[in-house]
Amino acid sequence: MLKVKSIVASILCAGMIFAGVGEYVPVLASDNTDANEEQAITYLVVNTPAVEYGETQEILVGIEDDIEVEQAQLYFENTQTKQEYQIDAQTVSDESLIFSYDYDDDKMQGEYQISRVILTTTSGDEISCELNELDMEAIFGLGVVVETKPDAYVEDEQLAQAIENTEIVATDANGKVLSDSSLSTALAAAASGLTLKSIAKGASTNKIVVLDPGHDSTHCGTHANSLQEETLVLKIANYCKEELETYQGVTVYMTRTSAQCPYPGTTSTEDNAKRVTYANSVNADIYVSLHLNSAASTSTSGAEVYYPNSNGENSIQKAVGTQGKTLAQLIENELVAAGLTNRGIKIRNSESGDSFSNGTLMDYYGIIRKAKTYGIPAVIVEHCYQSSTSDAGNYLKSEAGLKKLGVADATGIATYLGLSKTSTLSTNTTITLSKAVSTTTGKIKLSWSPVSTATGYKIYQSSDNKKFTKVLTVKGNTTDTATVSVASGVKYYYKVRAYKKSGSTTTYSAYSSVLAAVSLAKTTAKLTVITGTTTGLKISWTKVTGCKGYLVYRSTSSDSGFTKVATIKDASTLTYTDTSAQVDTKYYYKVRAYKKYSGGTSKASASNCVSGTIKSEISITKTKATSSNKMKLTWSKVSGAKKYEVYRATSASGTYKKLATIASSKLTYTDQTATAGKTYYYKVRAQLASGYTTFSATKAAKTVAKTVISKIYGSGATTLKIKWGKVSGASGYIVYKSTSSSKGFTRIASVSGETTCSYTDKNLTAGKTYYYKIKAYVVNNSLTGYGSVSKAVGLATYTSATSLTVVKSASGADVSLSWKSLSGAEGYYIYRSTSKSSGYKKVGTVSGKTTVTYKDTTTSAGKTYYYKIRPFKTGYQAKSAGKYSSAVAVDVLQKATISKIENTASGMTLSWKSVTGADGYIVYYSTDGSSYKTLATVKSKTSYTDTKTYTGDELYYRVRAYAAQTGAKGYGSYGKVGGYKIMMDSSASTQNVTVAQMVAFYKASGKSYPASTYKNKGAATIEEFCQIVYDEATAEGVKAEVLFSQICLETAYLQFGGVIKASQCNFGGLGAVDSGGSATTATFSSVTEGIRAQVQHLKAYACSESLVNTCVDTRFKYVTRGVSPFIETLSIAKNPAGKGWASDCDYGTKLKTNINGIKSK
Repeated sequence: MLKVKSIVASILCAGMIFAGVGEYVPVLASDNTDANEEQAITYLVVNTPAVEYGETQEILVGIEDDIEVEQAQLYFENTQTKQEYQIDAQTVSDESLIFSYDYDDDKMQGEYQISRVILTTTSGDEISCELNELDMEAIFGLGVVVETKPDAYVEDEQLAQAIENTEIVATDANGKVLSDSSLSTALAAAASGLTLKSIAKGASTNKIVVLDPGHDSTHCGTHANSLQEETLVLKIANYCKEELETYQGVTVYMTRTSAQCPYPGTTSTEDNAKRVTYANSVNADIYVSLHLNSAASTSTSGAEVYYPNSNGENSIQKAVGTQGKTLAQLIENELVAAGLTNRGIKIRNSESGDSFSNGTLMDYYGIIRKAKTYGIPAVIVEHCYQSSTSDAGNYLKSEAGLKKLGVADATGIATYLGLSKTSTLSTNTTITLSKAVSTTTGKIKLSWSPVSTATGYKIYQSSDNKKFTKVLTVKGNTTDTATVSVASGVKYYYKVRAYKKSGSTTTYSAYSSVLAAVSLAKTTAKLTVITGTTTGLKISWTKVTGCKGYLVYRSTSSDSGFTKVATIKDASTLTYTDTSAQVDTKYYYKVRAYKKYSGGTSKASASNCVSGTIKSEISITKTKATSSNKMKLTWSKVSGAKKYEVYRATSASGTYKKLATIASSKLTYTDQTATAGKTYYYKVRAQLASGYTTFSATKAAKTVAKTVISKIYGSGATTLKIKWGKVSGASGYIVYKSTSSSKGFTRIASVSGETTCSYTDKNLTAGKTYYYKIKAYVVNNSLTGYGSVSKAVGLATYTSATSLTVVKSASGADVSLSWKSLSGAEGYYIYRSTSKSSGYKKVGTVSGKTTVTYKDTTTSAGKTYYYKIRPFKTGYQAKSAGKYSSAVAVDVLQKATISKIENTASGMTLSWKSVTGADGYIVYYSTDGSSYKTLATVKSKTSYTDTKTYTGDELYYRVRAYAAQTGAKGYGSYGKVGGYKIMMDSSASTQNVTVAQMVAFYKASGKSYPASTYKNKGAATIEEFCQIVYDEATAEGVKAEVLFSQICLETAYLQFGGVIKASQCNFGGLGAVDSGGSATTATFSSVTEGIRAQVQHLKAYACSESLVNTCVDTRFKYVTRGVSPFIETLSIAKNPAGKGWASDCDYGTKLKTNINGIKSK
């Protein structure tokens, strides 16, 4: 900043833009000061001479540019009462300060003069600026009107001098510093009626950005690569606006929000001019016009930005060029960072010679030229080339690419305006100092509530609660503690405030409330051992001035484990006796002074460490539990003892009660009042002729709880397993056994481990009863204590094992078992394995004394299994299992799968697959599918020909394997085949159905008979058609209902619709394939020929008999004769040989449904 050469008094105008020379004039530092003396303050501006109650006075102070200010205070005094007041700077920037004062106390009414400003630099230096020494006078009124006298007036003829020698600072309507600007600029602006727009970045005022999506549907832009400039730039603008609005302190306007021209009926030039005028009406800080480029070459690519030249009628217009250049470069930088080729930022001057009155050229582009007249920096962003293959593909043909361009624009704009996505601070931002305590001598720790938007925090300290000095700066918004080094014994006061650094500007929160703390001095301690009526360790220490009391800490280690044992609340008490100290134990002590404040409790550093030990004259040498409620004590002899006293407590620090007084001749005592499983604390002392010895060191001892047998159960005929409850702390357990419940118990085992709570007793005698007892023991210091013995519990072993009598394979891959009943058993466990010697797992449980059979349904055919049976009965709190039976093997026979059925001249021949392990096969037949009779037993073959003749429509066969197995014959699952016969019985003279029934069935379908197709092919009506069916079926011995059922199924009741057409007279789909091809489908000349071919094809599948009529079925020769005697086996999936008429697995079911329908008519 230039040194000020003249004196100007108070200047301010609306919004604190220093642009007028009327009522308000700035107060500038006098040039009467020593030329060699550095001036810290360069000017001071009071916002208004008088403020009314409820309003705010704002004061702007300029500071020399080489002084870095951390904080500042401004002092003003009542000109009548001389009462002085102080306010802190609300905003600190590199070159100026802003102070504000809320007039909300009507008692403050009066005239005030600003007396001084105190600056604290970042290095901690304090600069006091007395206004009277600077020949500066600034007066204002609170609730009264005052008359200000300027130091000098600026006349019009003095402008040139003022322009050269004076600089001031412009602020916005919120009092925020915008930038340094020459007084000449401000005065010129006032004279021309202009307002300077966006002179600098970094201001916290709300910024106004106007985005101009170039062109519109009326004034079209460039078109290339099927892309329209006016459409794409609107999308880019919307993305730019969306991104900008994520920042704080900015409002975004658009010159258009749709494809339509915002000013219908205008020319392009008029439209652009009105857009700029609109920007001025919303007080735009900048104007950004968004465009796309185009060239003849598809290889030309990249971004470029046009900005104003530095010519103009006045300083504002000239300054627009500088600001526009900065804005253009920042946007260009972001577009290049997004991947575009850098084509640079550019000026384009008027090419028609248009110039300002001073002869300098105007700008070429109308929007830049128009915006300059309003003092608005305007730029034109040519993002990339629509004509470029790479630019169009990378940015313009996707929403992601367009958004990238919009975000790049927004980032450049935000950088230019100094915008942030986090808010600034103000005096309305509160912070709470929650704690100020001394945790150690010479240190005070402060804690506060963090402010999320802060850059850091300033800590201020005072020794008188009046003058505060910054002592610490803490960076980071989440930090909420700091420690300050201080002198001990001195009371300090603290307050904190948050700060926010944004560019060159720093804003502050309000100060926290004040908390006080004292760092207490460190005391010195010493220790004395005392004995007698009161035994303990006595600690004393030196007095600490100003403390509330003292805290005493104890440990059994000199360097760790200290815990507080006493709080001395009287600062005059300088001793403490620790009567809880145990004999023969060395203790360490430290002492700290403390004092409580509203901010917490301050503590001095701990004193030096002192130690001591109370030596005992008697000691307990042994403790041993003799049962669950008895504890035996043994102690050392004391010379001259008259008696001994035994004391007990339930905790080490609890109340000790005397249990007994023992004669001096005895050194043991058994406590018989103990509770099982409980810890007790014992101490002993001797009575002497002159008094008592000290108590012995406390001895802890725990009785051993009594355990309980929880289960006894058999694990075979000669084995019993015993389980019992765990005893906490036990080292192990002793097991006793007898054949009597009341006597003769002997120790049979000792089990180690607290959690080892079971024992298996082997090699017992079968059928005999045994009784058991358990007791726990604890080993401690080579001594073993015992719990009480548990109650005796007994159980008898089994006398013998059972045996399997029947193990056989059953139908459905099951296995049936039977075994001998065992006396005394309450049920049986069934075990199974695929190995004879190992791997047995329980697969079933049978309860009941008389149930001796079981069917295992979880087996698989073709596998060998081994089974064992084990009896069980109720033991003691558990099932007691007996001895396993011997293993018995069984082969689960496989299903006799039928592989082929043939209706031959010699009879119906069945073939099936061989079953491993089978001794033979049994063949069954049925004429209804439910009631089967044995037909034959076949031992050496896997086929059988049935020569019998059966009447009726249905015939079924089934076959299963058999084998001799343990105790019985085992069987495999049935293989089955059969169904509804296609051929008429040889003894039948007529068909099952009539022509009338078939006609009725057809008509019931609701379908129309295609008479127009078949009247010239021999069947003009459905009646004629069914008659042909009847006659042709009868001629070859095929059942008419089977034939007509198939015709209806294959042709969809003569409607066809597939690859075969009605005119082909192909009613059985002969030659058709699943893929839908029509090349091989058969065509017949008449209805009769078509039906005859179908009958002959059915007969080929159903039997091996010769045809009656001449063969017209062209595919007859391809059929394996007799492989499908039943309609069910016409389905390839259901045919044992895998042959058949159709691939549909439900083909036979569908035919049977139709047959039933025909028969029902």
